[in-house]
Amino acid sequence: MRVRLQIPGLKAGHTTLKEALTGCTVILHDAGGPYAVQIVGGAAALRQASLTDPFHSARTAHGFFFTGGSGFGLGASTGVLDFLSKKGVGIRIGDMRIPSVPAAAIYDLRVGSSIWPLAEHGYQAASRASEDVHVGRVGAGTGARVGKFLGLEHSAPGGFAVAQGEVSGVRIAAFAVVNAFGSVRDPESGSIVAGPEASLLGKAFNPVDSTTLALVVIDAAMDHLSLARTARIAQGAFYRVFSPAATQYDGDVLFVWAVGRNSAPDPLITGIKAQSLLERAFLSAVNP
Repeated sequence: MRVRLQIPGLKAGHTTLKEALTGCTVILHDAGGPYAVQIVGGAAALRQASLTDPFHSARTAHGFFFTGGSGFGLGASTGVLDFLSKKGVGIRIGDMRIPSVPAAAIYDLRVGSSIWPLAEHGYQAASRASEDVHVGRVGAGTGARVGKFLGLEHSAPGGFAVAQGEVSGVRIAAFAVVNAFGSVRDPESGSIVAGPEASLLGKAFNPVDSTTLALVVIDAAMDHLSLARTARIAQGAFYRVFSPAATQYDGDVLFVWAVGRNSAPDPLITGIKAQSLLERAFLSAVNP
């Protein structure tokens, strides 16, 4: 299934390694912009995510990279940097262009074979980026599973999804790779839609490493503080959908990225809308 992205200049692409049950996903924008990051889980695997340090001077992202393979897969992001640098994208330092592409990884090594995305796969994903993006068990979501607390044999498939909407005339897109330790719960009905009931969690639980990755893209001009406030509100989606949520076995990360020029509404408004879209994306990832 494909989804047409509604924010001008926004593109996404995948490399899917079907036999290995892993892959990677790239999300790019023609102009890029400032971003904020909210680390929700206790075991995040990150690269070039400079805003985890509030004093870091690099505050603009030219794209984002999600990958399987845990820390091993993060190396594939160099392929995205190579692709963008050849296109003349990035901060000029001497004769070079060095792009900023924050990267985050899920743990899917126990699902398929011990193979992870490489730099060539990151390059392929970037070269395939377009306004029409595949959703489902593709890219970084290929080997994703949810409800892992009783072991992989009791888990359900996760995946990659996109949800889009608008608030106060501003377009927003939410991307998600859902690979949660907890099960997926419909926040409206309270019913479990993927994975076992959390009430079964007891002394014999199986700590299989997990992680859900999310990116909210806002087609407006926002400073870092407004983005950070938006992210803090939007992270509520993790707690409303996953049961249990934000455990020490999850490397959950949320990025919020501003890529537009028009003024944005109050971060409270963007945060509430972003949370709603993330909830939709999380649910769609397990029901493509």
